[in-house]
Amino acid sequence: MVLPLIAPFSLGALVATATLRIPPLGAEHPEHAQSIFLEVVGSATPDWTLAIQGRVHPDGVFTNVTYSQIWDITAAALANATLTVNDTTRRFYILPIVAPFMQVVCTRTTGTLTILGSYSSQSFSQWLLTTARGGIFAEGPAAQDAEITGNPLSLGVLANAAAPTDTSSTNSKIARLWGTRKGAAHVSLVDNAGNITGDLARDSTDNQGQVATDDTSRILSRNSLMNGATQWDRERNNHELTVFSSAARTSTANSADITNYNGRSVKFVLDVGTVTGTSPTLDVKIQGKDTLSGTYQDITGAAFTQKTSSTSTDDLTIALGITIVANRSISNVVPRIFRAVATIAGTSPSFTFSLSANVIN
Repeated sequence: MVLPLIAPFSLGALVATATLRIPPLGAEHPEHAQSIFLEVVGSATPDWTLAIQGRVHPDGVFTNVTYSQIWDITAAALANATLTVNDTTRRFYILPIVAPFMQVVCTRTTGTLTILGSYSSQSFSQWLLTTARGGIFAEGPAAQDAEITGNPLSLGVLANAAAPTDTSSTNSKIARLWGTRKGAAHVSLVDNAGNITGDLARDSTDNQGQVATDDTSRILSRNSLMNGATQWDRERNNHELTVFSSAARTSTANSADITNYNGRSVKFVLDVGTVTGTSPTLDVKIQGKDTLSGTYQDITGAAFTQKTSSTSTDDLTIALGITIVANRSISNVVPRIFRAVATIAGTSPSFTFSLSANVIN
């Protein structure tokens, strides 16, 4: 069994240009040596260049060998160019393959240079670089909008102009995945012609909580119903709307227009509280709006029993096919746009009341 080898050596502190053997003169390569680690540090305002060289035969020619800086996430990949040492940073390098004959050509301009080394029986054809926090550092040769060559580790997608019509990158280049500012993946729907028809992830929404402007994504991300040539509404469950909020009113008032998105029946609840004045009366009815002309029409039978000085809570149901009970239920429909009209009469009348609408789908 061969024991792991760690054989240190020193090329000393250099103060002048020199060509140094590895290992130092008088020593030979240790048996089982597979790779070499070098520690290089300059001092006294250093300015040096180093060429790490090797040859395969005593009569051969020295040429620069492959090395790489390690323990530095900014280090370049494998290289055989001349090293430059012009500061006091302590650097570490690995030579993954040991040539039979090796040397370092050190050229000095100023300062002192120290080179320490160690042989290892481990073979390093590839190695890991680590970040300052101890994590593994990985990178590929292709950056954003750069040509894909070789076998890069791609964390993006291949840009293809035959797919979506977005041309921010050209064919066969890296294109990063899109995401929203909230961290959601940005996915686009594409038709057979390669045109983007809708986005499934967007930051902006309309007042109904829908994804803004993209009809196709509305259909697929939630149930939607068409309300015209190009407009969609979310499919709704049973829900309650405020027609008149609770307040004291002294004169006739119309509620705001209310949209019935996809309700088939509506139960209105009128809650009358404090009533003052002489012979006060309150009549509440429901009207539908003709959106073409902008006029309002009474929904036949959709009216509460007239209220006077007494307080009460009453309901009125509008639905097709139900039993008709005067001022309580009618067989009818509520159009898309409707409102309530509260008519108040008497001498100095005041009614505190609210009106809600429970839409049943």
